[in-house]
Amino acid sequence: MQEHLSCLSCKRRLSAYIDGELAPALMTAVKAHLASCPACRLEYDALRAVMEVLYAQEAPEPRRGLDATVMDKITREERGYRLPQFIPVPVYAAAFGLFVGVFLANGALPQRADNPMIAADDGIMQAMDVFSPSPQGSFSNAYFTMLHNPGR
Repeated sequence: MQEHLSCLSCKRRLSAYIDGELAPALMTAVKAHLASCPACRLEYDALRAVMEVLYAQEAPEPRRGLDATVMDKITREERGYRLPQFIPVPVYAAAFGLFVGVFLANGALPQRADNPMIAADDGIMQAMDVFSPSPQGSFSNAYFTMLHNPGR
C-alpha cells in the first residue's frame, strides 16, 4: 500500500529524501508525490540545487591553535566554575557581609512580637547552643543582640 502525502508533509521530508534518509515506504511516497505535484517538484529542484552548491564547497581550514583553545576551554569547564581571577575572594566575602548587614539593619527581619515563629526559632537555637560561645563582634552575636533588643 502506497502512502499519499500532502504537500506540507512532502516538503517537510525533502531534505531527508535528498539525503536518502527516509524509510523505503516514505521514499516511494515522496517520489510519487513529486511526480504528480509541480509545486513540490519545483521546491525539490531548488533545494537540491542549493544542496549541490553547498556540498561542492571546500570546508575551510581551522585557524592555527583552534584545537588547543577548544581543549583549554573544555578543561576549564570540567574543573567547574571559578570566581574571576581579578577579584580576590575576601572582596566577595566582604560584599556578602555588607549586603547581609544592610539587609538586617533596614529591619528586614520581622520583630519578635510580630511573628511568634521567630520567638520559637530563637528558643530552639538557644536550646541547641548552636552559637555558643558567641564571640563579641561576630555575626551570630549581632544576630542574637538584634533579636533580644528589637528596638535598637
